[in-house]
Amino acid sequence: MDITKKLTFDLMDITKKLTFDFTTEAIYNWSGVKLLAYKEQLFLPNSEKDILDLIINTENLKLRMIGSGLSYESLNKLDESSEHNHILLSLENYHGFISETEDTITFRAGSTLNDLFTHLSK
Repeated sequence: MDITKKLTFDLMDITKKLTFDFTTEAIYNWSGVKLLAYKEQLFLPNSEKDILDLIINTENLKLRMIGSGLSYESLNKLDESSEHNHILLSLENYHGFISETEDTITFRAGSTLNDLFTHLSK
């Protein structure tokens, strides 16, 4: 197998594993030990409209982006002691190909390397 293809498929396998388990009642850090937020504090939009609706319609919003789970946990942990509505925003459902020109390819903000590799391999 060509080294480029092997590297690409190895990276695809890795990126599939790097994500939070959103089926549980709470979201924990990468090790599964430290609580970051409760499920009701997590927002997984499917569209740009969903994101705008959240920002426009939520008073005292304190929003934090959450990625695949490898960020320093203090970046993702919500402050439970304030008056703000704390939300972790995951763009896991807001991903995929948008458009392509001769020299650029545009993907949604939540796209993974796997999305990119899948598109480029076609």
